[in-house]
Amino acid sequence: MFSQNNAEFSSELCESLGDIAKQSCQLYLKASAFHNTWIFLNASGTISNITEHFINTVATYREFLETASTFLSHKATDKPIVLLAAGICALLASSLILIYILICLFKEILIWRENLTGIKENHYSLNLDEIFIMLCVFLHLFSLGGSSMVEEEQYTWHFFASTLYLIFLYTNLRALLVAENPDHSCKMKEGENTHHSFKNSARYNFDLSENRVSLWTEISRKYFKILCLLVVLICGRILRGWHQGGVNWSHLPDISTWLQKSGVSYIKAFQIASMFLTIILSSFSLLVQSLTSLFLVGILMGYFISGLLILLYVFPTIMASSYLDNSIHKIFYVILLIMVITVLASPWFVSLSYKKTTWTAEFGLKSSVDFITQNVITLGIQNCSYLIGAVFTSSWCLLQLLLQHPFNVMPMSLLLLQLYASCAYFIIDGTFRKQWVEVAAMYFLGMAGHFSLGNSNSIATVDVAGAFTGLSSHSMVLSGILMFVITHASSLLHSFGMIMPSSGPDNSELIHNLAARLGFRCLIPLILNSATLTSFTIILLIMRDHLFVWSVFTPKYLYICAATFSIYIGILVIAATYLYVSSIVFFRIRMAGHGVRDS
Repeated sequence: MFSQNNAEFSSELCESLGDIAKQSCQLYLKASAFHNTWIFLNASGTISNITEHFINTVATYREFLETASTFLSHKATDKPIVLLAAGICALLASSLILIYILICLFKEILIWRENLTGIKENHYSLNLDEIFIMLCVFLHLFSLGGSSMVEEEQYTWHFFASTLYLIFLYTNLRALLVAENPDHSCKMKEGENTHHSFKNSARYNFDLSENRVSLWTEISRKYFKILCLLVVLICGRILRGWHQGGVNWSHLPDISTWLQKSGVSYIKAFQIASMFLTIILSSFSLLVQSLTSLFLVGILMGYFISGLLILLYVFPTIMASSYLDNSIHKIFYVILLIMVITVLASPWFVSLSYKKTTWTAEFGLKSSVDFITQNVITLGIQNCSYLIGAVFTSSWCLLQLLLQHPFNVMPMSLLLLQLYASCAYFIIDGTFRKQWVEVAAMYFLGMAGHFSLGNSNSIATVDVAGAFTGLSSHSMVLSGILMFVITHASSLLHSFGMIMPSSGPDNSELIHNLAARLGFRCLIPLILNSATLTSFTIILLIMRDHLFVWSVFTPKYLYICAATFSIYIGILVIAATYLYVSSIVFFRIRMAGHGVRDS
């Protein structure tokens, strides 16, 4: 009775399945029936037809196994094409929407500049750096279709970043030659980019009371910009040689391998040097700002205590107390949290004043109360965002010195030096460069730095050991967060660096200033990441039957998804910081009225 009920239930189940599954189920029932008959005949001692039933049973089971194997293989490889196509269409739609918003932002800023300066500009003219960035985006998307290019992606980003900054260097060297030979510059065509860049530099960027900047000051600034670019390129070359990475050339020697073979003493020496370099850079980034002594001393003390904790972590034998050794990370996290909270209070205390510039003198805006108010708000937003961005980047780098593998702490310090040199170059750059180029350059540095820390598109390079640093007990959530923080340290560092201001006129209208500074910092990383995510989703769908789909393309897709999450975090921090600072500065101006201090 039980066997009959079971057979009836199995028959009903077969009717509800698909064709292949139904066929497999029917073959199983048939084989089971032959098997039961053979068992019954064998138990009853009937010799006739027992061999025939045995052969039929084996043949039916074999046919069932072949059909079931085919069904399971299709079940594992067949994808819901309709759902995948709908997802890809959604990704394409989001990318097109972001590009459309960016184009609208471009048009709005260009129209505003033409109305303010009275200079008609060619909307379709592109500089060499802009053309190169667009070419890099298409080359990167095209390279994702090859498994070897995915495995060796670090070379792609190192080439993009270094070549872009070489283009910056070439442009500045050419402008320097023009500045040192004014007679030659007069013979140049009026529409040439170098001469136009030099005019804009003297007209738009320098906040001096006089209408004309001395040639010596102009040349000195250009030399300093060239020095910043050289620092970026030299640091990039050192970072390029720190880890070989990839597959084909991973056996070649690099700096990290040399450190591991040299011994623990060399690694600790590099850790201490990295700690001092990070603290010096962090302190210098604050000293260039005019801050109140109490605020400055508080942040510098936080840097000093953080460095001391790192020193105790590197040399645990200095303090015999095991309790202090186990509490270093907790104390370190508290110090960083206090510094972040302190700098977030800076918009309430930073001095707000009005600066007379060549813009106000040239366009007759000096006596406009509304323009002065907008000038004060804009300068206050720039100063506060610089402070917050500097403390965020410094705190993030100090955190990485504690979490990263010991031979990766020096690359983090070099990345911070590279970031500050880039920010210094963009801040003093007087060409009124399209700000999307600056954001794209920072994005390129962040991606190149990601591979400089030893990461690759293989899951095997994830620093799992570092994810348990400072944890007294196992926690999957905390370990996952630390693993994410360690893996995407470079991209988040450069996202925080985008909070600091860049080049461009300081006395623009408030709404246009926020649109330019906040819009580009949010849209450009989103568009670049969205293009990569959409393209690689299509590539992964095409390569679903590729030999390396599980070893190359799938891990890369996981990295892209994690990078998308890091981009969202960075954009959220940037947007929240700018909106917070803008609201506080605007509130202070409204409370104080128009009686701002003239400087």
